[in-house]
Amino acid sequence: MHNTRTDPRIMLLLLPLGLIAIASYGLDLRIPIGISTFSQSILLETLRVLIPGILTITVAYLLPTFNRQVQISFVSLNYAFLTCCSLFFYGEFFTLQTPFILSSLVSALFMLPSNDVDNEYDQNFYKIDYRRICAMCIAPFTTLLFIMVLITNIEHSIVLTFSELFIDSVISCLFLPIYEIMLMLGFSTMLNSIVTLQSENTIITSIINSILFVNMFALPAAIFSRAHFEKNYIRLFLFFLAIIAVLTFNIGICVSIELLILFLFFSSTFFSLCVCSIIIFFCINYFKIDEFANLYALYQPDLHIRGINFRTLQNGHYISIFVAILTPFLLQLCFVKQQKLKAFIRLKHNRNTVTILNIKELNSPELFLIAILHAIGNSSNLKAAELDGEFIILKVFSLKHVNTVQISLISHRSYSIEQNSNLIRLFIGSKAFIVYKRLVNISRENQEIISEIVSQSKPFDIRQYVQDLKEKKKSE
Repeated sequence: MHNTRTDPRIMLLLLPLGLIAIASYGLDLRIPIGISTFSQSILLETLRVLIPGILTITVAYLLPTFNRQVQISFVSLNYAFLTCCSLFFYGEFFTLQTPFILSSLVSALFMLPSNDVDNEYDQNFYKIDYRRICAMCIAPFTTLLFIMVLITNIEHSIVLTFSELFIDSVISCLFLPIYEIMLMLGFSTMLNSIVTLQSENTIITSIINSILFVNMFALPAAIFSRAHFEKNYIRLFLFFLAIIAVLTFNIGICVSIELLILFLFFSSTFFSLCVCSIIIFFCINYFKIDEFANLYALYQPDLHIRGINFRTLQNGHYISIFVAILTPFLLQLCFVKQQKLKAFIRLKHNRNTVTILNIKELNSPELFLIAILHAIGNSSNLKAAELDGEFIILKVFSLKHVNTVQISLISHRSYSIEQNSNLIRLFIGSKAFIVYKRLVNISRENQEIISEIVSQSKPFDIRQYVQDLKEKKKSE
C-alpha cells in the first residue's frame, strides 16, 4: 500500500467520507426535516450503504491494474452482492459496512499487474483467465467468512473472560485496543452489550471514558501528528481527514472508515493509536474520574450523547484530555525517529558493503582506486599521494570528508591519520604501485586546476571615465 499512499489520487477518499458525515448529520432521526420518520430512516440507511460503495470503488481506483474496467466492475458487483446477502441473512450481525469494503477490495488484488508489460491501459479482456475470474468471485466471500469467524471467536473469548477477575486486573487495558480493532472491522455490538452503561463499576466507567477520549481526542491528534511528518498532498489529505475525524467522532461508520484508512495506508499511526488507548485507560483509571458524557448508546451503530457538562469537569479530565492529545504525537515521533535511524543504518551498511566489501574480493586496482576516492570524500579532496612500499600516503585538503570506516576496511584496519598535516597512511598490498600511479595522475590534475589563474578585467572607474571624456573634449 506504500505506493498507493504516495498517489495524489488518495485525496479522493475524502469525498465519500464527507458525504457520509453530511448524510448522517442531515438525516439525523432526532432532527425533523419535514418527512416521516420511517422515510427519513430508510433514506439514511440507503445512503449509508451506497456511499461506502463509492468509497470501495475509490480505493480500488487507487490500486494499479492492467484492466481498470474489469477491476471496478468486479469490486462493485462483489460489494453489492455481499451487502444484499448480509441484509437478507445476517441483518443483525453486521451493523457497519466496513467488512464489505475489505472483502470487496480483495478481488482487486487479483487484478494487479504481474510484470512491466501489464499496465492499466491494456484493456485486453482475454488476458484474464478463468482462474483469475474464479478467484475474484470466491475470495471476497471467503474473506468475509473469515472475518465473521474471527470476530465471533474474539467475542466469545471476551464473554468467557470478562469476569470480575478480568476487570480488576491489569489485563483489562487490552479491552481498548481490541475495541478499536473490532470497530475498525465494523463490529461492536457484543462489546457494547458487555460494557453496560448503567454499571457502577470503576473499571467499566474508565473503559467507557477511554473509548470516548480515544475517538474524540486521540484519533484526530494521531492524524494531525502524522500530517506533521508528511509532505505535500499527503499532509493536506491527513489535515482534512483529521478535521473530519473531529466532526464525526460520534458516527460509527465514519470512525470505522477512518480507522480502516489508517490501517491500510498509515499502519504505524493505527498501531500508535492502539498503544495510546492503553495509556489513556491507565490515566483515566488513576484519577478515578466520573463519566465524561451522558450516553444513550455506545456506537450502536452511532454514539448518542445527551450532553457534556464542562462545568463539572475536574483536573483529572483535563489531564486525561492533555494525555490523549500529546501521547499520539510522542508515539509518532518515536516511530519516525526509529524509521530514520533504520534507514541511516541500512544506507551505511549498503554503502560499506557495496563499495568496500565487494571490492576487496576483486583483484582490480581500478576498483580499489574508486573505493579510496569514495572513502576520502571525492577526487577533488586529494592533494597529493606518496608510495611507501605496500603503503600509500595520501594528503587531503580536509579530513572532514574522510570516512574512517571505509578507510579501515580498505587497509584491513592497518592505517593511520595525522590530523595536523592531513595525512592518511593506509595499507594496500601488492596493488599499491598501480593504485599509487592512478592517484598521482588525479592529484596532478587537481593541482593544474588550482594553479590555473583566470585573468580578470580591471574594475571600471566611472569617475575616471568622466574625467577622460572632459579632457578629450578640451583637447578637441
